[in-house]
Amino acid sequence: HTSKGYFEQWIVTNLLENPHRCLAIVTPDPSFNHELEEKINSHLSEVKERLGKGGLAQLRGENERFHQFEQLRDSLEDLAKVPSLTRHDLPETIRILEQTKQDLGGIPLYSQPMETNGIVYFDGLLRVDDLSEEETILLPLMSRLLLMTGIKELPYNDVAIKIRDKMGGLVFFLEGSTYLDSDATFLGLAFRLKCLKEEFPAALSLLGQILQEGNMDDTERLGAVLNDLVSNFESNITSSGHQYAAQRASANFSPLLKQNEMLGGLEQWFFLRDIDANREERLKEVGLKLVKLRDKIVERSRLILHLATNSELLPTCEKQLIPFIDSFPKGEVSVTNSKEVEILKRSGAVVELFGIPSTVSFNAMVCRSSAQAKCINRS
Repeated sequence: HTSKGYFEQWIVTNLLENPHRCLAIVTPDPSFNHELEEKINSHLSEVKERLGKGGLAQLRGENERFHQFEQLRDSLEDLAKVPSLTRHDLPETIRILEQTKQDLGGIPLYSQPMETNGIVYFDGLLRVDDLSEEETILLPLMSRLLLMTGIKELPYNDVAIKIRDKMGGLVFFLEGSTYLDSDATFLGLAFRLKCLKEEFPAALSLLGQILQEGNMDDTERLGAVLNDLVSNFESNITSSGHQYAAQRASANFSPLLKQNEMLGGLEQWFFLRDIDANREERLKEVGLKLVKLRDKIVERSRLILHLATNSELLPTCEKQLIPFIDSFPKGEVSVTNSKEVEILKRSGAVVELFGIPSTVSFNAMVCRSSAQAKCINRS
């Protein structure tokens, strides 16, 4: 009963300690079916008597004609009357929604005018290319915790209510890719929200508070997030085991795939599992690391923003973004050039074996498309 969790408190208040009770007893009626059948037969008799022999014959004739009509195929002339589209009716050029890039308070902002019926769609990310592997592996935990944490003295359940009140949706996720001209990886901690135009300033303020003041060291919420993530891995392994095995093997050939394996593959799973949500001291240690990581990456120079809404709303919304940007601490970190992740450079095949909580075994073998490549086997 002392838990601060939103759902835990709701269960206690509305279920366990709810003084209201209602007992409903449903007793079957043994004569119900018989009485219903008698009522239907009585109604049918009345209809037959009202129609008479002539009416019944007419009804049978109408049903027969309708059945014949259903079996007939439409003529080509009738089919030609039905409106239809062909490939030639489609435009040959793809419609492009133009967007403009500008500098807003020293931050790149991409603005895209489009008809949204007064809804504002706001996306952004914090560049995290320069993090060490020890810091990078914490990012999935941080991105999930940002959606499940309180803000200073405000508990999570109150924050969740404010999010629901001010926004139509808020998500945090990791976005990674490579560059066209190199194998270097790009990685960002992204956020996305939508809200009514009237709520945009309040939504931005709440987002800024979550990013900058969220309780990353709350061991209770951290334990809940940890159990949530580990449970997702364990429930997905039976249906996606081959995907995990292939991703682990492929990680040795591509910097991006190695990054993906670290953030969403077996390496991430085993890292989360080893933390152990039942060890308070371990959770405190991880919480301190998350606070330190948050203080490092949540700063102005890492921001890239995108705004989409009705064209007439864009100027106002762009001005409303300035306080949001100014609320971020100023930093001097440059992450324009990403580091390259070291990949496997050993000769010969490499085999790894892992024990997982599954009654099914999974195996994957990955080879480069190059003739000189060596095979990597993961199971």
